[in-house]
Amino acid sequence: MIWIVGAGLMAEEYIKVLKSLDEEFLVIGRSEESIKRLIKMYNCNAFHGGINKFLKESRPLPTKVINTVGIDSLTEVTISLIKAGINDILIEKPGFGNAIEINELISLSREYDAQLFIAYNRRYYQSVIEAKKIISEDGGVISFCFEFTEWSHIIQDLQKSKIEHQNWFLGNSSHVIDTAFFLCGKPKEISCNKTGGLEWHSTASVFTGSGLSESGALFSYHSNWESAGRWSIDILTKKRR
Repeated sequence: MIWIVGAGLMAEEYIKVLKSLDEEFLVIGRSEESIKRLIKMYNCNAFHGGINKFLKESRPLPTKVINTVGIDSLTEVTISLIKAGINDILIEKPGFGNAIEINELISLSREYDAQLFIAYNRRYYQSVIEAKKIISEDGGVISFCFEFTEWSHIIQDLQKSKIEHQNWFLGNSSHVIDTAFFLCGKPKEISCNKTGGLEWHSTASVFTGSGLSESGALFSYHSNWESAGRWSIDILTKKRR
């Protein structure tokens, strides 16, 4: 049995996947309205009232849990799951609401011998798998660059919590950054610059940087949320680009 905690759009995506895999699962959400909607749409087993209420009842623990709640509740829910004795948890990106919370999650996971995974699913796109194969065939990456420009004119009007907007870099842009370093090697040396800021993302709006990856490839990145652009990763081997 797999539990999906949360009843939003991400929970729906996991429902589709688990149904296609013919896996047994249960959705646990807070809102009765959201749970009723999921039951009607997907004919699935679901519970409303929240994970803490659900855990108080005597139930067999699942083999795995997928935590899909909003970014502001990710850490709180994961802590409840770990302390309940659940030791295999997939957490929606970025895995926490505030970067300092990751230390608490690491410490608690070690104390309870729990495995925590963060859902950076771009690693498993067919295009990424093929790129990894090509890189290996060509003898590795010589250099790469990437861009993670976000469309501010659209994002600023999305109905998101303040913490989700203010952590958009971690919660969304980190997808392309993770994919770039997954393919080309983690940073061994890196120099980072940022400037500007937006009403919905006050810490910065323009990002640039460069460095050297563990694979020996030079890299650079650029992102300007006040101008035009989008996500991209550009990889150069000795044979191909």
